[in-house]
Amino acid sequence: MTITIESPDTQNLFGLIIASILEKNLNEPKKQNLIRRHKSLINIQAGKMKVNLTLSGDNVTIKQGFNDEANAYVKGTLGALLNLGLRRRLIRTFLTGEIKIGGNILRLLPLMKLISI
Repeated sequence: MTITIESPDTQNLFGLIIASILEKNLNEPKKQNLIRRHKSLINIQAGKMKVNLTLSGDNVTIKQGFNDEANAYVKGTLGALLNLGLRRRLIRTFLTGEIKIGGNILRLLPLMKLISI
């Protein structure tokens, strides 16, 4: 399983956090299979920091900014997205609009399991 950060010297903090979480979680074969079965392009915004993840086979690529061809997106504050990873206040976070999701939300389901802290 390969995780690539495009332009790591200029990557924003959120992209580096996501990379670190994925590196830890993708050591588990069960979670590696989630990536192998799904090919997705996902935009994630935490505050003003934007990254896009490309999930394809054995590769995860993290790029700064958004991609107009993304299958799905998640937007929210950094705190709200960290709570999502920690599995805290999930329902409240969505109901209060702290996190917004869109596009093909089925593409986000594997990501939920991969960003658990």
